[in-house]
Amino acid sequence: MNNSIGILYVDDEPINLQLFKINLGNKYNVFTANSGSNALEVLAEFKKQINVIVSDFRMARMSGIELINTAKLKYPSIYCYMLTGFDNNKEIDEAIDKGTLKKCFRKPFNMVEIEYEMKAIGGSM
Repeated sequence: MNNSIGILYVDDEPINLQLFKINLGNKYNVFTANSGSNALEVLAEFKKQINVIVSDFRMARMSGIELINTAKLKYPSIYCYMLTGFDNNKEIDEAIDKGTLKKCFRKPFNMVEIEYEMKAIGGSM
């Protein structure tokens, strides 16, 4: 397990949270949250252990972009990724252009693609 990388995965679908943790939990320190507000609570509690957020784009109450923008204000050095089953839209493209988001992954998530990004982060930490 690469204990130096802590990933907070945020999705309002419980099965997606389980699948992410099952697939990456043996390699990284994976935290999960089922909403944007829950994610901010987890971040506050485990801020020293989390350096990556991977968030679903469409969620009730707070979108993934709203979560990422809020988290980046408080934790500017955190790496942020979006995960969506939809095509990139203007909000996602703008967040990537501004550097708020590093990349947008497609659902269903590709483990090889995510692990490649985590290795790149691990090398720059």
